[in-house]
Amino acid sequence: MKNTVLMMCMLGWMSAASAHDAWVDERGPAHAVRYGHADKVEAYDTKKVVAVKAWDARGVEVTASTRVGDDGVQIEAPAAALIALDFDNGYWCKVDGKSRNVPKTEVPGATDGSRSLKFGKTVLAWNAALTRPLGRTLEVVPVSAAAPVAGQPLTLVVLFEGKPLAGAKVNTGGTHYDKPLLTDDKGQVTVPVQPGLNIVGVGHSLPHDGPQADKLNMAANLRFTVR
Repeated sequence: MKNTVLMMCMLGWMSAASAHDAWVDERGPAHAVRYGHADKVEAYDTKKVVAVKAWDARGVEVTASTRVGDDGVQIEAPAAALIALDFDNGYWCKVDGKSRNVPKTEVPGATDGSRSLKFGKTVLAWNAALTRPLGRTLEVVPVSAAAPVAGQPLTLVVLFEGKPLAGAKVNTGGTHYDKPLLTDDKGQVTVPVQPGLNIVGVGHSLPHDGPQADKLNMAANLRFTVR
């Protein structure tokens, strides 16, 4: 595979880099790392996949092997009930109104510098262990061990550095933050559950420590299928 095929060097994006997401496709047996939007998958630099881990239905970590192919990073984890992804989307800035995947300090006159980190969790089999945090910087965790049911609401908690994050913007169905739900003072939010694939996403931003960017933008998602 040639890195030039997968490198994100897309000038003229119509949306900001922070609006993109990264996740593990629930379809197997080789689970692909995807990048883009729910309705549009895009190419990416495979070096941005920092870590992939998997756990079985007991909550025990199991082997997750990865390989790089023409379709990006592929994951083999036959015993997995949950796969988690850490994706470092790097630095972004605006140059003449166009987005570039470089630090703000590398381009004279650059504006709107940001660092983008993404954390994905894909449920392959629902189990009680899913209520235990994985220790990701930003993550979405089910409150109840009961498997979600279509038409019945699901309560989740958003954690930042292991602590409940109040006022976090949460979206469902892979949509953006035009009409987000907000977590309460316990970091909890109740979302609707639909038949088939469900996608819950959350974003959180902080000032960036260093001249390379103005903001640190983080995003996390939880994906599960209701049959």
